[in-house]
Amino acid sequence: MTDIMIRDTSVSITAVLDLIAAGYSYKQVLETHPALSLGDIMLSARVAKELVDKVILLEQDPRIEGSMKFVVKGGNFKSVDELKRDHPRAFEKWTDAEQEDLVRLFKNGESIKDIAGQLQRSYGSIKARLERLGLITPGETTGESGAPEKPGRS
Repeated sequence: MTDIMIRDTSVSITAVLDLIAAGYSYKQVLETHPALSLGDIMLSARVAKELVDKVILLEQDPRIEGSMKFVVKGGNFKSVDELKRDHPRAFEKWTDAEQEDLVRLFKNGESIKDIAGQLQRSYGSIKARLERLGLITPGETTGESGAPEKPGRS
């Protein structure tokens, strides 16, 4: 069997799909394969969907065992293409230089909103990266200058 490899990684699309099928979250997939980006996971799902769409159904009564449930709390669904139109670097792997720019801009007092615009990423992505770097704590809001505020004091 020939497997389709993702970009220049040694990770195959089926390896990603196997992890998802085993119940791994996208975060766990990325932790298991650090060379991947969220976009790579989305691409794997798209390739799988396109292959399924091309399958000729021989059995008249196909069934999927188990069930799926989606719970959305607020917000809207957007495609990756829509998100990338607004934030061209969305789902791209962070480069060292980009991360250094983020830290510099934040320490210079830039707001998360302004940093997001400059780095072509979403507000949520910038906030999550600042949390990961320990520059703000989860749940902490930031003022217009980017300086941390106590939660609930915006």
